[in-house]
Amino acid sequence: MSDFPPPPDYSGRPQLPPPVAGEWSGYPQSGFYTPNPPGGAPPGYVAYGGPGSYGSATQPIAGLTKAMLLLLVITAITTALRAIALVLVRSKAVDLSDGTLTSSGFSDSLTFYNSVGVLASLVGIAAAVVQIVWTFRLAKNLQSRGRQLRFGPGATIAINILGGCTLFILNFMMWRDLWQASDPDIAPGDQRWRDSAVAPIIPIWFGIQIATLVGAIFGVGALAIGIGRSSTTDKLAQRLSNDFLIVGLFSLVSVVASVVFILMLQQLAARHQRAMGERTASI
Repeated sequence: MSDFPPPPDYSGRPQLPPPVAGEWSGYPQSGFYTPNPPGGAPPGYVAYGGPGSYGSATQPIAGLTKAMLLLLVITAITTALRAIALVLVRSKAVDLSDGTLTSSGFSDSLTFYNSVGVLASLVGIAAAVVQIVWTFRLAKNLQSRGRQLRFGPGATIAINILGGCTLFILNFMMWRDLWQASDPDIAPGDQRWRDSAVAPIIPIWFGIQIATLVGAIFGVGALAIGIGRSSTTDKLAQRLSNDFLIVGLFSLVSVVASVVFILMLQQLAARHQRAMGERTASI
């Protein structure tokens, strides 16, 4: 026999106290009222990036896209005009070297080049401002659709302003991010958009942009410094004559880069609008 007393007999007694209406007993298996299913999330909980974390209204981009593309087209035209101005200036530089043109006449020939440069700078600033707002809105729209972007709306502002300091690597990653996240075939909240294919025009733009940057440093940029700081017209004319081939080549690359950029943004805008359910016929 055991030295311990037998356990109490509860066969005729209730196992649990009677439930209180509207109160959780702590024993889901008892069948008493529970405010949430067993193992469920508390009221109002929404997982980050999951269903329910998106659905806010998106903003249309058609108007901004039109304004941005118009400014970029003007920028491309001014870039082409500047390349033409270089050809004219170069011919005047040769005339000065041959003695068929005076120094004052050569200085006057720079007026068109400098004027086009000022116009291109003003239009470029306006286009950059609109582009900043445009990319911010794209990122904001995508977040509202449950896309967990690598670069949020705030980051796009910094990248547009300072991206050149990173050799446009961050810009390339931002454009790739926006392109993949704008996949219209991926449902909102589905993070498989990261596996979406990237259009070839984006790496093409990146490659041309690098070439343009090199040209700005060693070709066109060096020439612009020479035009602004050359002590004599003779030295400037000699520089235009000697370096014209590389300057002309990189001027052509700059024009091509402007056209590729316009095409890339146009395709991205159409893709984004399809993903957001916005009409695309107007672009």
